[in-house]
Amino acid sequence: MRWQIEQFVFCDHKLTLINGQETQQLEPMVGELLKFFCQHHSDIITRDQLIAGVWQGRVITDNAVNRVVTKLRKVFADDAKKPKFIATYPKKGYKFIASVTAISEEHLDESVDALKAIEDNIPDNNLSNTNSPEIRSLKHISQQRRQLLIVSAILAFVMLFMTVWLGQSVWQPAEKSAEIFTQSKALTRNPGRESQPHVSPDGNYLMFTEFLSGKIHLRIKSLVDGSQISVEHGAENWVGPGDWNKTGDKLVYLTTTKDSCQYYLRDFVDMTLGEPKLIHNCPAGSFGKIIFTHDDDLLVFSEASFRGEPFTLFSLRLSTGEKRKLNQPELVLGGNSQYDLHPVENKLLLSSPDKQQWEGFYSLDLTTDQLTLLFKQDAFICCGIWDHTGERVVLLGEHPAYEFVSYDLTGEDREVVYSGNQQVSPPMRHSNGIDYLFGSGFSNQNIKLLSLDNGKSQLVAESSVDERLARFSQSGDSIIYLSVASGHEEIWFYDLEQKTTRQISHFNDARHYVDLHWSPDESFVVALSLNEIHIIDFTTGLAKVVKMPQREITGLSLKDNRTLAFSIKVGENWQVHHYDLASETLKPIDAKWQFVRYQAEQDDIIWQDKDGQYYVGEAQIMLDDEYLSTINFIERRHFNIQKVGSQFLYQEFNEGKYQLTSYDINSKERVVVSANDSSYFNRNKQSILLSEAVRSNADIFKTIASN
Repeated sequence: MRWQIEQFVFCDHKLTLINGQETQQLEPMVGELLKFFCQHHSDIITRDQLIAGVWQGRVITDNAVNRVVTKLRKVFADDAKKPKFIATYPKKGYKFIASVTAISEEHLDESVDALKAIEDNIPDNNLSNTNSPEIRSLKHISQQRRQLLIVSAILAFVMLFMTVWLGQSVWQPAEKSAEIFTQSKALTRNPGRESQPHVSPDGNYLMFTEFLSGKIHLRIKSLVDGSQISVEHGAENWVGPGDWNKTGDKLVYLTTTKDSCQYYLRDFVDMTLGEPKLIHNCPAGSFGKIIFTHDDDLLVFSEASFRGEPFTLFSLRLSTGEKRKLNQPELVLGGNSQYDLHPVENKLLLSSPDKQQWEGFYSLDLTTDQLTLLFKQDAFICCGIWDHTGERVVLLGEHPAYEFVSYDLTGEDREVVYSGNQQVSPPMRHSNGIDYLFGSGFSNQNIKLLSLDNGKSQLVAESSVDERLARFSQSGDSIIYLSVASGHEEIWFYDLEQKTTRQISHFNDARHYVDLHWSPDESFVVALSLNEIHIIDFTTGLAKVVKMPQREITGLSLKDNRTLAFSIKVGENWQVHHYDLASETLKPIDAKWQFVRYQAEQDDIIWQDKDGQYYVGEAQIMLDDEYLSTINFIERRHFNIQKVGSQFLYQEFNEGKYQLTSYDINSKERVVVSANDSSYFNRNKQSILLSEAVRSNADIFKTIASN
C-alpha cells in the first residue's frame, strides 16, 4: 500500500519515503509506526494501542516507544512543540495530524496509462483538452511514482530477456543492497544473559555463551528438538566463547580461571562431545576468543600479555603447533580483540580503535598478510562483521544500540539491517546465508545510597533502564548521574533532601560518557567521552568541548573550579596534564607522575608514579604499603581507589561482581563493604553511591527474512 502524506509518498511494503527526487529507506520499526499512523490518521492513539499494533503486544518500555516516535519526527523534521505531523496529547497518546490519502493502485495504473497516451499522441477524445479537470487531476500524480512504474516495466523486460537468453526461470541481480529485517524470533530463553551465538553449518545446532550466577557457560542447543548441553571444564572454569569448523563436527573454545587461560579443541557428533584436547596456553588474565578459518588446520585467536593489556592477534597451525603474530593495527585501548572471517575468502575483518579513539575497520588477507584500512568512524560503535555477500560491513548502531546497520566497504551507503525494541549485542551471520543472530534483552541498573553509619541502603535513582556514574555534589546533599530514560544518554540531577529529580542535559544524540565529575562550586559538570572532555553548564545544560586533540584520556579529576587534571600518553607512558579552563591551555606536570586523583580534602589526594608507587596528600608523601601497591588505580578509564582519612576504598572483580572493600592504612584491616554490578562508585564521609542490577536478561534471536 502507498500513502500520500503531504508532499511525501510512503510505501508501507518497502518502507520507503519519497520526497521529490529523494528516496529515504526507513528503519523497520519507524516504518511500521508510520504505517500504523497512516491507517489510523484520524484517531488519537494510546501507547497501549501502539504497542499492540506496532510491536504486536510485545513487552517493551515507554522509552522504546518514545525513541521510535522521536525517530519518525526526525524523518519529517517535525517539531514536537509545533507539530505538523505528530501531535502529542498528554496522558492520552499521539495523533498523526498531517494530510494522509491512500493511493489507489488501480486508479494510479489507469492514470499512468492515460498520461502515456498523451505523451505518445494517441488519439483519445477524453484527453483532448489538457486543461480539463480530469487532466489537471492526472498531473497531480507523483512524478516519482510514475518513474518507478516505468523503471519497473523496463526491469520486467530485462528479466524476460535474460530468462530467454540464459535459459533461467528467474533472473538474479549480481549486486543488491543489504537485506532489511523487520522481525525476529527467540532461539533461547535461558535465565542468564546469552550472547556470542554461532549456528552450526548444517543449521541444526546453536552454540552460545550464557552469563549466569557470576560465571560464563558455553552451551550447545539442538534447534531440532530443543535439547541442550553444556561444555564443562570444572566448577571454577569460565567456558566460552567458541566456534564451529566448516563441517560442524569440531569446536574450539576458551576456558579461564583466575590463574589460567587455555584454548581447547573437541569433536562433536549429534549432541555428544569428544574428549577435550588442549591446543594452546594463553597468559593468565587473558580473555580472548578463537575461530576456525576456512582451513580447519589453521585457527586465529587473540590474547593479552596479562589482564588489562590490549589484545594481539595470532594464528595457530594445529598440525605443527606453529604460533604466528598476524599483521594488525597498532594496539590501542583493548587492542585487536574483534575480528570476523570472510564468508568465502581467506581474510579477516578487524575492528580496532586508533589513537584518536576512532573505530577503524580493516581487511587482513590471511594468505598474503596484507592489511588494508577500509574506513573509520568517530562514534561509540563496535564489532564489525562481513555481511553474507562479503561486500558490506555490518555492525552495531550507535549507543545505546537497538539496531545493527551496514555500510559499503568505504563506510558509505548506511542502511539499517535490523531494529528492535530492546538493546542488541553484536550480530553474527547465520549459516543459512541470509539471516543474522544476535543477543537482545534488557538491563536495569539503579543507583543506591549506602549509609556507612547503619549499613542500610536506599534507591536514589531508578527507572526501567540503566542509571550509572553517580557522583555526590561538594555539599553532599545532591547527586548527578547518567540515564537513558529519555531514549538517549543524558545527565540527571537528584536532590537527596527534597527527593526530586530533573533532567539537566538535552543532548538528544548518540554520545557516550565513561566518567562524570561535578565542579567544586557545582556550577558545571565535566564528562569524559571516548576521546573528548565536555563541559556542561549545570543551569542551561549546554555543553562545549574542551579544546584539545582527540585522544585516549583517563584518570579525570578536578583540581579546582578552573583546572582539570587527567592523564594522556606521552610516548608509551601515561603522564598527568593540567588543563586551564580560563586560558584553554594544556600543560604536562612533572613527568614522574602517571596519575593523580584530586579530592576536596588535600590529605586525600592520591598520586601514582611511573613505577606504580602510591603517594598521598598535597605534599606527595610516599605510602610504603605492599598490599595497596597490588590494587589497580584505574579501572575502565576512571579511578578505582578513593581515600577518605586513613581508609582506602577500592573494587576488585570476583565471582561475577565488583567487590567493594575498605582498607585501613594504619590497622591494615580489610572489610568487604558490598558486592556491586558496576566498577564505578563514589564516597563522601557518610555514604557511598553504588550501582545495583535490579534485573538483567538477554536471549539469542534470529532475524526472519521476508519472503
